[in-house]
Amino acid sequence: MAFDPNELKDMIVNAPDSTNQYSPEDIQENTIVAAITTIPCVFWLPLVVNTNSGFAKFYANQSLILTIFCVVAVILNKTVGRILWIIPLLGHFLSTLFGVALFLIGAGSWLFLLVNAIQGKAKELPLIGNLLHPFT
Repeated sequence: MAFDPNELKDMIVNAPDSTNQYSPEDIQENTIVAAITTIPCVFWLPLVVNTNSGFAKFYANQSLILTIFCVVAVILNKTVGRILWIIPLLGHFLSTLFGVALFLIGAGSWLFLLVNAIQGKAKELPLIGNLLHPFT
């Protein structure tokens, strides 16, 4: 199975959009809270600032998923990195490449959430965005 950049682009462009579930007033009033909430580990912010905003809670869910992904990615990177370091030279390169790839996926996911929050769109993260919804 080959990597297809067009398929990845389609997943990002056509990410599930639930913007119409939230009122325009809710989106307008809570865009900044939603944008700040996209920072991993700050997913709890809407629960403290505005507990009635569905739009902000949507981004709390997405940020929690991204935070969990980042923690798993760090653990995976450390584990795979230690295994790959056994191979002289090539292992060091592959370990670094793997770490950079995970970082780019995490940073890209964060930017995806941030841009959509600022634009007032409720788009889920591609692939992992529908895994968890504790804040409803």
